[in-house]
Amino acid sequence: MSFLFYFLETRSYLIIDQPLINVTRAPGQRLKLKCSFKGHPKPLIRWFKNEAMVEQVKGKTSIRVRSNQKDRFTSRLLISDVDIHDTGYYKCEASNSHQSLETVGILIVEAG
Repeated sequence: MSFLFYFLETRSYLIIDQPLINVTRAPGQRLKLKCSFKGHPKPLIRWFKNEAMVEQVKGKTSIRVRSNQKDRFTSRLLISDVDIHDTGYYKCEASNSHQSLETVGILIVEAG
């Protein structure tokens, strides 16, 4: 094994590949927020709303994390039937042994 190959396989890093965006929705709509990171080792990705960890609630919120490529990880937060209480600051945070990064987006649910 060459030194360069070994270096590329063992280096630790983490970068934001796709940041969150600000969105506005009408009540009752479905919302999908997505963020992507590139990193090694594999990062842990977590979602927060107004600094509180988002809980998955059957029929209301779901979180999925998948690996698109060897070092690219995408997470999506799905909120069904948004209402005014879903308005807030949403944070997608990734962390590995190298560092922690976050991207923040604002959700505004319009008054009915």
